[in-house]
Amino acid sequence: MIIYNGQWLQNNLVQQEAAAAYADNLITQSEKDAAIQFYPSHFYSPNIFIRIGLFILTVLITSFTLGLFFMFFTDGYGEKSIGIQCIFFGIAAGIAAEWIVRAKHHRQSGVDDALMWMCGILLIAGINLLTTVSAITNAWIILCLALYFTIRFADRLMAGVLATAIPALIFLIIIQWPAGRLLAPFVLMATAALIYIGAGKIKTAEKSIYYRPCVTVIELTALMIFYIAGNYYAVSEAQKEFFNAGSYTTHSIPFGWFFWACTFLIPLVYIFRGMQKKDLLLIRTGAVLCAAAVYTFRFYYHVFAPEIAMIVAGTGCILLSWWLGRLLQQGRAGFTSRQKRNHYNAGIEDLEAIIIADTAAGDASAPNTNFGGGSFGGGGASAEF
Repeated sequence: MIIYNGQWLQNNLVQQEAAAAYADNLITQSEKDAAIQFYPSHFYSPNIFIRIGLFILTVLITSFTLGLFFMFFTDGYGEKSIGIQCIFFGIAAGIAAEWIVRAKHHRQSGVDDALMWMCGILLIAGINLLTTVSAITNAWIILCLALYFTIRFADRLMAGVLATAIPALIFLIIIQWPAGRLLAPFVLMATAALIYIGAGKIKTAEKSIYYRPCVTVIELTALMIFYIAGNYYAVSEAQKEFFNAGSYTTHSIPFGWFFWACTFLIPLVYIFRGMQKKDLLLIRTGAVLCAAAVYTFRFYYHVFAPEIAMIVAGTGCILLSWWLGRLLQQGRAGFTSRQKRNHYNAGIEDLEAIIIADTAAGDASAPNTNFGGGSFGGGGASAEF
């Protein structure tokens, strides 16, 4: 399972809730500070610039160390020796990644990221240097490594690799069949759809709360693969690359009408479905793919000169953005142009308890009123009250 301390992860989510609530003016600064104090998270997670610097530094140190070993132990042994050393250093990098997280409490610090990626790359390189490995076997290795690192480190990039490796493996298997050329796009679209549906079910599970950023990346990757598998340009180029179909003209690939329809309809379906589900991921993906659809059409049909097409498209995007911003400023049918924060709704009860406790602590300093002292034996108080 996940390598990070579960309690610290939970505390980190509570802190995120507190920060989001403070940004939305729902709690005060003192209440936010109280949440952070009561639920500390001791991970070392620097900002993005330090993270990039530590990533580069770790890669350089690992590469220089590996280079020194190559200089001393490679002469006369060739690729086999290099492969053994790559596997050895890959395993060492994986152990170091585990140690840096457990002992030094790094979480997405750049060091653990670099060690994780170096582990995967060196293992794959070493296996390929030691023996002849087919593309399908490589796809299996990548799939297994990406699955392990996604589950163990909850890494979003590895989640994207995982979501890409599954369709790639299926594609490499299916093109071995005689009918693979015709079936491959449809099988890839079906695979991407199943990945997206499965990711959506995982995302709603309570136990997957720490993996939700990874699941979002998997959903995005599946949406992109689904479109690419149905895009006319991608299918046409794949036919030429993998099936030596250079004799096809631009209009003669099998089921060309279907792929032209998918090229333009899929982005619109994404946008429409995103509006129905109030899903920004679908809406933004559909908007980006609309540009891909226009590019595909422009590649085959030169209606305007390139500079005129770019001016018209850019002007249209600016006007559409301005109009939508004005229209959605106050919110329409559940949509608004204002920033929507991603709340995980985790630990919100704890956050409310912290706020209540903080308020109660503040009221404790108020004067205490003593209501005792009455001497009347009936239902009311006497004059000495």
